[in-house]
Amino acid sequence: MVDLDLTDGGRLGYFWPVTDTVPNLEDDEPLRGWLRRTGRETLLDVLDEDPIARHGIDLPHFGGLVGVLQGGSVLLLEVRTTNASVAFGAQASWLRCSSRTVLEDVDVERLRSNRLRSLRADFLGIGYWAGMRSTNEDWDYDSDGLVKGFSLALTSDERLTVPLTKGLQLTLSSEWNVGGTDDRRVITAPVSVTCRATVPRPTWDLLRPLVQVQDLLNVAYQGSVLATSGAGVADLEPDKRPGTDGSVLWNSLLMTASPNARAAAPVKELPLFSLQAIGGLPGVRRWSNLATRHPRAVTPVVGPFRRGFATADVTVRDVAAAIEYWVKSNRPAAWAMPKQYAQVLARRLGTAFSTWVGDPERWAKEFWSANNHLKHEPGYEVEDQYLVDLAVSGRYVLLASLLNRVAGTRSPGKEIFENHRLSALGERLRIIYA
Repeated sequence: MVDLDLTDGGRLGYFWPVTDTVPNLEDDEPLRGWLRRTGRETLLDVLDEDPIARHGIDLPHFGGLVGVLQGGSVLLLEVRTTNASVAFGAQASWLRCSSRTVLEDVDVERLRSNRLRSLRADFLGIGYWAGMRSTNEDWDYDSDGLVKGFSLALTSDERLTVPLTKGLQLTLSSEWNVGGTDDRRVITAPVSVTCRATVPRPTWDLLRPLVQVQDLLNVAYQGSVLATSGAGVADLEPDKRPGTDGSVLWNSLLMTASPNARAAAPVKELPLFSLQAIGGLPGVRRWSNLATRHPRAVTPVVGPFRRGFATADVTVRDVAAAIEYWVKSNRPAAWAMPKQYAQVLARRLGTAFSTWVGDPERWAKEFWSANNHLKHEPGYEVEDQYLVDLAVSGRYVLLASLLNRVAGTRSPGKEIFENHRLSALGERLRIIYA
């Protein structure tokens, strides 16, 4: 596969709109434009050949764009027109489009629509979380304990696959790649997450499960865990040659971070919880279903790692609203009937939370009292550190509750509240609530 570099100034090319049908590249008039990548965006500036026809109307919408560039081809998906300039006389009119998902090196002659058959994202540094490792290292020492040799073996573990909604499946696998020269080998061994469809689907249908897995990784490593590479398969006519359908993937959600997002912890750091704790890949499927059905409960937990953290007072109110929603969404279950929402969740987290916080009932009452004061008393003042600790601990309570539901056990909550990253916060809370 050819990897186009769109960050070195861009590429000039011809572009055709593509939806459920494809254009005739020989007969249909193309858009002439300049494609480039800047930071978190892939931008296309095209000449507007008929600005008078567009003057005074809404910007055009493209379901997708297929492009032929110098050195390769692209399929631009999730395209939105962001800007336009209408000029007359000697000046040129133009349209600016932004694409969130790009497939590079697409066989345009076989393309059938703007739908996809699969998307894959590759993540480095998450082998411990996934329980997967494709590298085996062997160090050879002499009698004095000095290194005299080193060997590295690369193997592929068995792929784990679970069905998602109708026609979709999610696969977790360990991959490896070797490049470079004889004296300068470059080895990568990522964990790959792939979403496949039995029939071609819209981009978001395949992208959403990958984003939801990334949300899990962000929370586990307490920062933005970015995909380092990826691949996709477009809706193509069948070909007799195997292995010719794949294209290089670029996606802004998976591969770029917001300027306000916190960087992930170093690889050597243990994650907050493991894949095994949430029930393995079936647990990931349940997480995907939960995140799709209950975004109001999940967003306050995963959102800060994408857009950045809010102030403590905003976090307390957001988390409290999510806790109330989550408890009410479980009614008419008997445990969810009381109106003391924070106390209800705190009681269900078990001894790990009690040991960490001191007195769960006192903590829950203080958390909800702070929420009420912040909502109804403009003059409410409290020590900054006190409010920060309430906000952060409230988010962990909500996270543990959601993951315990996904796992069907209290193992995720136990790993979270016994994790060394939370020890200092736990000590401060126990001083107050023990």
